Amino acid sequence: MVKDLKLEAGCRVAVVGGGPAGSFFALYLLQYVREAGLDVKVHIYQERAFSRLGPRGCKGCAGILSGTLLQNIKELGLAIPEEVIQSRITCYRLYSANGIMEVCNPQPEQDILSVYRGGGPRLYAPAAPISFDDFLLKEAQRRGATVFPQRVRRLLVYPRPTLEVGQRKEYYEAAVLAGGVNTLPVDMPDLDVRPAATLQMVQDELHARREDIQAYLGTKVQVFFIPGANAGEAGHALPLSSGLRMPAAHRHPVREGALRGPFCSYRRCAGYPFL
Repeated sequence: MVKDLKLEAGCRVAVVGGGPAGSFFALYLLQYVREAGLDVKVHIYQERAFSRLGPRGCKGCAGILSGTLLQNIKELGLAIPEEVIQSRITCYRLYSANGIMEVCNPQPEQDILSVYRGGGPRLYAPAAPISFDDFLLKEAQRRGATVFPQRVRRLLVYPRPTLEVGQRKEYYEAAVLAGGVNTLPVDMPDLDVRPAATLQMVQDELHARREDIQAYLGTKVQVFFIPGANAGEAGHALPLSSGLRMPAAHRHPVREGALRGPFCSYRRCAGYPFL
């Protein structure tokens, strides 16, 4: 494994995965090489089209942007379009068997935003692009990255980073793996890679009038801890401009391909009087 890598003019860098991790890496790398006066080629491989509606464009994320992430956006000289911002979160309202508690933003001057990671609900046709992931990827492309809408089947490290894409091989000076847990795994025979521990989750997006969202949720994320459940088994209701998103996580392992556990968590959250 190469420990010290120095990029030089003409080097090629591959980024496998064009979600926020991959796009942020590409954006920062392009900024640094530009400051150093280097011409480095950055290639991003991203199979999923984030602009598509429903599950085809969404990676199943709750879609909350923290103040730290928004600070990264500012450092890169980016501004999130207003149509991408679904709501500005001021508070988390926690429901449990012991009562209700509110945890407000300790730094009100820093926004916490809710966004769509994909193109929006399947039956919803936005007037303008609203995907946060698509916005970031297009910014990386605008600043010089080349995006390939293809899946990387295999990543080889030795004797040099090599990507197998379809029936061809692409050679690079460096390769970055930035795929999420919901993407198909990349075969990496040279590395001992172990999958990250995950929770099962089910998520739904419910349409509602803007005035009803403001009346019942306002700018607060509702968090529901299920009575008698283990830590990590909880549900949320996130305000959006035209509805609410409800993800629910289930800690217990369930049979592969079965969603019975997460759906039980979802139903128990949906049974709260507030909802």
